Amino acid sequence: MDTGFVAVPACAVCGEPSSARVELIAPRQLPAEWQEWTARDREHFLGRRDQAQWWLPFAGVDAGNGGGDAVSLSGYGRCPRGHGKSLDPHWSPDY
Repeated sequence: MDTGFVAVPACAVCGEPSSARVELIAPRQLPAEWQEWTARDREHFLGRRDQAQWWLPFAGVDAGNGGGDAVSLSGYGRCPRGHGKSLDPHWSPDY
């Protein structure tokens, strides 16, 4: 079975856990804090999630993506504002 993980980076200044949080949820798994979610948030998550995909929710000081977004197998990543870029280090538009 695939396993996800949660990362809570430390503050660069004081070393304490920051308010940022990133989670990678494996296919057919639930978020680590599932028991703390409201019934409405759970329903929304289950209603829009493709259970066969990895899911990546994140939260930061300024922004986050709520219940997460599907992780694309295409090697193409998007920022919260929708800007995209290939994540393949060997790809270039010049070739």
